[in-house]
Amino acid sequence: MSCTHYDPPPPDQFNEKLVTKYIKAHTALGGGYLALFGTGGLHTWASSIQELVPCFTNSQIINKLELFDDSGGRYVEQVGHVQGHLQ
Repeated sequence: MSCTHYDPPPPDQFNEKLVTKYIKAHTALGGGYLALFGTGGLHTWASSIQELVPCFTNSQIINKLELFDDSGGRYVEQVGHVQGHLQ
């Protein structure tokens, strides 16, 4: 079940510092070999086992007007960030 909704304003009103204000029902928590993230970042999720490495190493810049960016200023796909919490 997905409860996260990303609703950015029009480009002329978009403020990068307010990106977390444009998302509803999102969570981000990691520690102790466990990570919990809202579904806003699932656009980066692998659809098969063969896509795991390409997804973990993807450095594509995220268009924040279309997709939620919870990279903490890294501006690249989120799955690699999550992997860092699990090591």
